[in-house]
Amino acid sequence: MVIVLALAAAAIVIATSLTAKGFGGEMVRFPRDAPEFSFRPRSSADLLSLELPMSLFGFSEHATAGALNAVGRLLAAREAEIEYLKSELGRLSARPGQNAGTGGTADHREADHQEPATRAEPGS
Repeated sequence: MVIVLALAAAAIVIATSLTAKGFGGEMVRFPRDAPEFSFRPRSSADLLSLELPMSLFGFSEHATAGALNAVGRLLAAREAEIEYLKSELGRLSARPGQNAGTGGTADHREADHQEPATRAEPGS
């Protein structure tokens, strides 16, 4: 009987030390039982109205990751659109003979809007 208890104690000590060293395996992550959280932001109003579903310990990991990925895609698309529009504005506002980088907007405003010459009044 003593030998069986000694073997059981040795097995418990060995199993505990192996688990502590990282050889015990990993916890299995089960898929969610709840339906998927779908979030497709189209504007900043969609972002303001976002309410993430709660889980037992804080926000749902899947819903939060999906929402942040959707926000990242929206911001990347907006930044690409802004850069495209800036380049188009620079290209269209450049006059012939000027570089597109300078824009030429201030120069042509001054040339187009010259003040009219003042006339001498009849009495002077």
